Amino acid sequence: MRIETTKGGEQLAVSRNVSETGLLIATGTRLEVGAPIKITYREEREDKEEHSVEGRIVRFDRNEDDPVGLWPYMVAVEFSKPPSE
Repeated sequence: MRIETTKGGEQLAVSRNVSETGLLIATGTRLEVGAPIKITYREEREDKEEHSVEGRIVRFDRNEDDPVGLWPYMVAVEFSKPPSE
């Protein structure tokens, strides 16, 4: 997935889990709690259509599973409104 913030531009991220109200992602970039975020994703590898959802960052932590790898941070995002599907 791709994430976009007003301060950090566009970066790649990996989803860890998702619910109706939010999403936990792993990323290689430090992000600020409270910042708005736009997430663009595809639901399946075969799905050619991209989907987007907006929200805000509610938690930012070190990724204990990958502290020095590609995804050293975990970010919790609360959706502004749930995705339609």
